[in-house]
Amino acid sequence: GKLVSDPEDEINNVKQQVNSSVSGLNLASTSSEGPRGILNDLVVECIDNKNGNEITVKEFNEQEVYRNFSTPRGLALIINNRNFTQMAERVGTDIDEHNLKNLFTQLGYRISVVKDLTAKVVVASAFFFVVHFLCCQNREEMLQAIQVFSKRSEHKLLDSCIVSVLTHGEHNEIFGIDDVPVSVHEFMSSLNALNCPALAHKPKIFILQACRGQRYDPGIHVNEDATDTFVGTCFGLGLKHNACAAALSQKHVIILLPSEADFLIAYATVPGYVSWRNSIRGSWFIQSLCEVFAKFSKQSDILEMMTLVNKRVAEVYESSRDAYKQVPECATRLRKKFFFFPGLSISSVSSTSI
Repeated sequence: GKLVSDPEDEINNVKQQVNSSVSGLNLASTSSEGPRGILNDLVVECIDNKNGNEITVKEFNEQEVYRNFSTPRGLALIINNRNFTQMAERVGTDIDEHNLKNLFTQLGYRISVVKDLTAKVVVASAFFFVVHFLCCQNREEMLQAIQVFSKRSEHKLLDSCIVSVLTHGEHNEIFGIDDVPVSVHEFMSSLNALNCPALAHKPKIFILQACRGQRYDPGIHVNEDATDTFVGTCFGLGLKHNACAAALSQKHVIILLPSEADFLIAYATVPGYVSWRNSIRGSWFIQSLCEVFAKFSKQSDILEMMTLVNKRVAEVYESSRDAYKQVPECATRLRKKFFFFPGLSISSVSSTSI
């Protein structure tokens, strides 16, 4: 049975699928009861410069691939909302937080975690001030958290950023622990080029583990070749292009870009549907994302990896009760390929200024 009434949550919510793999990553869950939980053995596979993967100024094309070599790569913010005023407690979300911190650290990001944030600062009258102080002291609201993050001076010197929100949600909204919704667009706009010039033209990755409605996906039976596996292509890490010299010679050209460009938003599920989280082992989406990113970051760009995350969640997991399914959604405003380049530093790229 369920630990809580939240439709996002079920304790034994996975029926194990077999004979499914993706380029060396076993898609089948190691437990018939669901995600593996805390991924203590999660290791991000790094690019091996000894095998000819060292990137030089002649190979790196900033017209087609985002620069992402700074140390750290960027700042990462995790907002983890567990305990709500009336909505169900999100049991298992701390597993997702732990796994994301592990992943982001290995990918080279400096992490900040904030927990149990309200959606709005209460504008209290004197009558309610004492109650508000007692109930809400030391709590930082969600929009304030992302705005403070946007003002961090480090962004100017770093190449990218990640924001992950673990909370309840509806179609275009995420909830604070006061059960009040925040517009996803309003939340993200704090990092657009107008509000955060330090991140202009830099990739901004949003990962949202939340429901987007109340519908359940019963799935549909289809005939598919069980031996069919995804063959990932390194594409030389997507870096070698004959036009590099010409592209790099134009690096100081000032161009006009949309203020809302350079975002990628990874949703746990599609509009209108619930997402599934195991009370003991965490969510299907975050578990899959961490495992796929750890395995494939050394060779694949983020859009390739998000397709693999979709495949893993859609094919491996189903709820034990009624066999409901789930598929994530990735919305992109990126203008170039985005790689994490695990194991590479700016010195690995070239001694020549890029």
